[in-house]
Amino acid sequence: MSGPPEEACLANIGSAGVARRRTVAAVTLVATVAAVTALDLTDAPYRWRMLGVVPLWFAALCWLQAAART
Repeated sequence: MSGPPEEACLANIGSAGVARRRTVAAVTLVATVAAVTALDLTDAPYRWRMLGVVPLWFAALCWLQAAART
């Protein structure tokens, strides 16, 4: 018994959109690492440092969208 057929993912952005999403992902990643490092060096509370998860999620989402061209 085979599984359901795989659906083709149609690309809906061009190369400029892919480049823009990759750039946003890279800039967000660098800024987040810098901010969390600064918070760690200043002994900020743990809760403040964990807020770095939100922009990391955003960066990952942008990167995955660029990879899938969606």
